[in-house]
Amino acid sequence: MRNLPLPKVGFGHVDHTAVLTFQGQIRHVAAGALRSFVDEVVAADEADTVVIDLSGVEFLDSTGMGLLARIGRHSLEDHGRRAVIVCPDNDVAITLRSACFDKLFVMTEYFPFEHPAQLFDVPLSPPLGEGAETAQGRVILEAHQDLSSLGEQNREAFKDVIAALEADLERKSAAAGAPPQPSAH
Repeated sequence: MRNLPLPKVGFGHVDHTAVLTFQGQIRHVAAGALRSFVDEVVAADEADTVVIDLSGVEFLDSTGMGLLARIGRHSLEDHGRRAVIVCPDNDVAITLRSACFDKLFVMTEYFPFEHPAQLFDVPLSPPLGEGAETAQGRVILEAHQDLSSLGEQNREAFKDVIAALEADLERKSAAAGAPPQPSAH
């Protein structure tokens, strides 16, 4: 498999709003690092709301969409409000709307603040070492489960992908002699 580029990710604040920016391609290769960052920093952040700026995104795969859905669900469950996605009216926006993101997020074409956020770069690196492939597979599975939770249309569209990912994880666990780990859903 050829090396796929990692996205450039920034995180910071404007007033009481957490801002997460992405540039480049959001693909499964960054899933583990992004999931850790989402769970450890973004979900734990005390900001009133979250703005996700996708203005610089060229491509977004279904795993990346699932990670975004996770942020949206955290925002709604923890703060009682929808997160905001900033995305020009392009193929990425069309893809997000077709996957019901406009029901979970407020979607806009423009950054909602007069001044840009002061951001720090989020370091991303693919997982390495023993068990990294299985851990990455589990993150990809859970991202697809998060994505499928957005509605019946997504459940139907991703049920075969989720079944294949579950079977692959079970096979890898059996080959490694480890008991399969249940998914988070």
